[in-house]
Amino acid sequence: MVTLTLRFFIDNAVDRIANADGGMVEGEGEIERVACLCFTDLFTTRGPGDIRMLLSCISVRVADNMNIFLQSEFIVEEVLLAVWGMAPVKVAGSDGTPALFY
Repeated sequence: MVTLTLRFFIDNAVDRIANADGGMVEGEGEIERVACLCFTDLFTTRGPGDIRMLLSCISVRVADNMNIFLQSEFIVEEVLLAVWGMAPVKVAGSDGTPALFY
């Protein structure tokens, strides 16, 4: 007797796949090879290229005077006061890490 779950896997088994040229390949080894090539190509960088057009679409959020302040030397005492002022196990931000971690 074939259960519904077994029928699902029988009906939805991958027995062939299209390669990059559009040709069909069969067999577990060939299907694995084509899948590996596909995902390797998908997730391999070819360098950033020219991103000026992309950057031109992003509005500036940090003004020049703000950037100067952000790039200035920090004072260790100010950082320590800020960290000590945090609740040790309360999550302060979206990263989910409490101050106790730091």
